This record gives sequence, C-alpha cells and structure tokens, in this order.
Amino acid sequence: MRHWLRSVVIVLAACTAGGLAVAAPAAAAPGAGCHEYEIPVSVAPGLPADQHIAGELCLPDGPVPSVLQILVPGATYNRTYWDFPISQYSYVDAATARGYAVFAMDRLNTGASSTLPPAAVTVELDAATLHQVVTALRSGADTGTPFRNVVTVGHSLGSIITIDEAASYHDVDGLIVTGFSHYVNPLFVTNTATARVVVPTQLVQGGSPYIQNRPLGDLTTPAGGRELNFYAPGTFEPEVLAADEATKDVITASELATFPVPQSGVESNLITAPVLLAIGRYDFPFLCGTQHCTGAAMVEQFERVRFAAAPEFDAFVVPNAGHDINLARTAPLFFTEADNWITRRFGTAA
Repeated sequence: MRHWLRSVVIVLAACTAGGLAVAAPAAAAPGAGCHEYEIPVSVAPGLPADQHIAGELCLPDGPVPSVLQILVPGATYNRTYWDFPISQYSYVDAATARGYAVFAMDRLNTGASSTLPPAAVTVELDAATLHQVVTALRSGADTGTPFRNVVTVGHSLGSIITIDEAASYHDVDGLIVTGFSHYVNPLFVTNTATARVVVPTQLVQGGSPYIQNRPLGDLTTPAGGRELNFYAPGTFEPEVLAADEATKDVITASELATFPVPQSGVESNLITAPVLLAIGRYDFPFLCGTQHCTGAAMVEQFERVRFAAAPEFDAFVVPNAGHDINLARTAPLFFTEADNWITRRFGTAA
C-alpha cells in the first residue's frame, strides 16, 4: 500500500483559567494527500463520545472539492477494500485522480477503529456512528475542511449500513450502494448456515493481522470462503485474492444477526436522497429476483420500487464481476460510473 501523508488530530477540551472559558481552536485544514483521523463517536444517546471511527481523508491537488464521499466497507473488510494495495483496484486513487475527496473508514471493531464487545456492535449502532461521522465531516469540526455535499458509498454490509443511516437520519445528499440487492441468494444463505461464509476468528489460523487475538463473537471468512462467495470464476487476478486474504477483517455476530432488518425491510423506502445501485454481473450473495442481474434495466425492475421515496434511482451492472466489484478486473468501469454519477448530480468535483 502506498505511503500516506498522515496528520494527527488533537482534540482539545475547553478549559477555564481565571474564570474565563478558553475554547479549543478549530482544526487546521489539511493539504492535498491522505490524512489520518479519529472521529469521536458515542455509542448510545447520552453517553460521551469516548469511542472513535478511524479513517483517512484524501484530498486531490487543487481546490478543495465541494463533495465528500464517505466509503463504508462490508463484512470482514476494513478501509483496505476501498484503498486496495494494488493501485488499479483502489477506489480512493481513482476518485482523487478525478478531483474528488473521499474518507475511507473502518467500522467499529475493524481496522483502527474502537473495539467494543462484539455483542454490542449491531447494524443499528453502525448506522448511528456513521451518522456522527457524516455530521463531523460535513462541518469540518475535526478536520478543518467542511463539505457542502456528502455522499455515502457502501459495499455489501456497508451498503446496508448506509441505507439504515440515510433512512434514519436523512443527512446525506446521495448514496452509492454496491454489492447489494433486496434478494438474497438461497445458496448464499445455505453457505452461511454451513459455516462456509464466516466462522469464529479462533478457527482461522495465521493470515491477516486484523483477525488475531479477537474476542468471541468476532467472525471472519474461513479458508476458501472469500473466493467461494465474493468472487466469480475468471474475473479476478490471483494476486488480488491473495492480498484480500492477507488483509481480511471481521464482522460481529450481532451485525450478522441484525443485517436482515434493513436488508429485507422498509428502510430503503424511507430514503429521500438520490441512489445509485451497482452490482456485479455474477454477484453470488445478492440477486435480481431469483437470477443474476444482467443489466441496469433488470436492476431497476426489481429495486426501484424498494427506493420509493428516492427522487432519483440509477443502476449499474459491472460486467464480468462477482460480489467484490472493486476487486474484479472490470473495477475501473464501476469507478468511472460512480464518478460520473456524482458529477451529474452535484457538478464538477470542485
């Protein structure tokens, strides 16, 4: 993975001296490049913001863009999915090259974000913490860089989280949901029930540093599980799968138990922002009805009605791609479609 320009955000509490309150100074705006941040979040109403969501804010050269994309990874992934160590598969690289700003984040219990007891980390909590991230990044309170428009971009479980967040808080200007539909493949359900999708991390030896010494309740993919469920034959490079295995992360058992609620329920009908839904031609976990999604018209036929309140709904099927569309050979087609969709909705990057 390329070396990042890192900056440390120091959160200063207001203090009193001689009876006068001294407010913390605003964060300085970063320059072009990628900058590491820890966004303070609370895990329940009324509790202090003593946990954090970690991520990197990446800005292009030139003027600060008006639109920020917040990138939310899926189950057993962290931000590496969005900024993959093989550069042609990096959504972050593609977006910043086109002049867009992105914040690639780690969900709770993944990457460098706070680790909680796995039973506490549900899709509802993921959505609540994402809402706090959206609010903080839009205002620039922690980064010094405010943004007029915020678009959330999710993958798989990350898409389900963005749907729940947008339906609950109505605080984003657009959503790009990928690796998702409202129709789960029965074969994927069978694989899940027979421990071919995720297993306790304690049953997986070696490999990614992100799955080591995890508490009971954190799950990851077993040997061969990623290729079986997330890739389509003949659509990927072996070194991509190897890098994916080497950086895999976790999903909590509570996230696994709660994702069907927004996935199959009415939450998507409450979204009032434009939506782009992108899915691989050979996505295994999710289908259009009972079949693979063959084209945009088919996706719109099955999915438009599930986003009834969205003012605009667009679909894109990534050719020759499985579930992990960012990691297919055809990933650049999706990267371009996402950039073009944002430009059509919000104007040029700056």
